[in-house]
Amino acid sequence: MEERLKKVIASVFEVNENTVTNKTKLKDLYTYDSLRLINFISALEEEFDLSIDYEDIKDLNSFDQIMAIVKKS
Repeated sequence: MEERLKKVIASVFEVNENTVTNKTKLKDLYTYDSLRLINFISALEEEFDLSIDYEDIKDLNSFDQIMAIVKKS
């Protein structure tokens, strides 16, 4: 599951997958912006077949937080 998440992050934010770790924070990615965040949410929902609650969107900050949201959904 972690590898799938790394691939989604790397793909949406157009960064090398090897640079994505469990310490990665989305806002630290040089390509981060609001449009990519929306695309990322859509890609997460598609990849993991889930629906992210509006309240969880504010917690999409770091790899670990995103993983927790994916696991609970």
